[in-house]
Amino acid sequence: MNQLFAAVKGVSRVMYWISCAALASIVGLTVLDVTLRKFGNPIDFTFEIVVFLAAIVIGFALPQTSLEKGHVVMEFLSVKLSQKWQRLLRLTTRLVGIITFAIIGWNIVRIGNHLLEVKQVSPILEIPEFPVAYGVGVCCFVECLVLIFDLMQTSKEPQS
Repeated sequence: MNQLFAAVKGVSRVMYWISCAALASIVGLTVLDVTLRKFGNPIDFTFEIVVFLAAIVIGFALPQTSLEKGHVVMEFLSVKLSQKWQRLLRLTTRLVGIITFAIIGWNIVRIGNHLLEVKQVSPILEIPEFPVAYGVGVCCFVECLVLIFDLMQTSKEPQS
């Protein structure tokens, strides 16, 4: 089990760095487009590339952010609860998260299948759209694994 968790952590880390590269690309492309626009030569495909990259940034950063507990937590409410209720709340939110991301991932993969079937491409560069959908779907399933391991850790915590 520890090897599987280490693999999930490794995959999450690689995905995180891919999202960082995508974010840097968004910034670079936007700066270049704005600069060239001042000289009357905008980059025509900036919008469609930024949309693809934004999906990658959001999806690929999600598992690592969860591993680092980097999401916004409404602690001002939960800290007032007893340890038992805090633990129950963590267990419940992890279960809801696993179910939610499994459903989202499944549906995004279905969308990817549809995009592949109809051979949908972006308007200007004619880049196939299905790989981005599949990538974000996989990110959702990796997030499920992260939440499962977090759930297992939470359930092993001693009760006070």
